[in-house]
Amino acid sequence: MSIDWPIVEMAIPLLAEGTVMTLRISALAAVFGLSVVSRSPDLAGGWTWARWAVRAYVDFIRGTPLLIQIFIVFFGLPMTGFRLGDSGRA
Repeated sequence: MSIDWPIVEMAIPLLAEGTVMTLRISALAAVFGLSVVSRSPDLAGGWTWARWAVRAYVDFIRGTPLLIQIFIVFFGLPMTGFRLGDSGRA
């Protein structure tokens, strides 16, 4: 069994593009997460509706398998009219 080098050479730019996209999404998630965490003392106060919403979101994310969440995003959201752009597709 040998390595087909032309295929490897063709895949390297695609892998690099995927790496850049992953880093962008990770940076965006980190900024969003830090902004939510910085507001968490406000949520601990008298905002019971916000606390309930955060708890419901966390329970949903923790309680469903990742594959089901992926199916909901890629198959469920387009059924509601929300379409992902080309950057949201693998």
